[in-house]
Amino acid sequence: MRLFDEKKSLIQIGDEIEFTDLETKEKVTCKVNNIKTYPSFVELYQDNDKVLLGYDEDDIASPDDMLKYYPKERQSKYLAMAIYIEII
Repeated sequence: MRLFDEKKSLIQIGDEIEFTDLETKEKVTCKVNNIKTYPSFVELYQDNDKVLLGYDEDDIASPDDMLKYYPKERQSKYLAMAIYIEII
């Protein structure tokens, strides 16, 4: 889940993205399989299973969780995007 800003709008299906765990510094490379945009994180959360979004089954998933990454002002400026990936 990301904001569909100028940088993220360049991501295309088939691209490879390297993610780094900020705590362990472990890196993983993923392939983009699909991209969907939504008016807000509310609709993104409604359209996707919480486990697919990275939550555990027992977790309570809330679009408000995205406030720790993107303030409301920034969220209101851009669409929300779901990047569907597979580890390669």
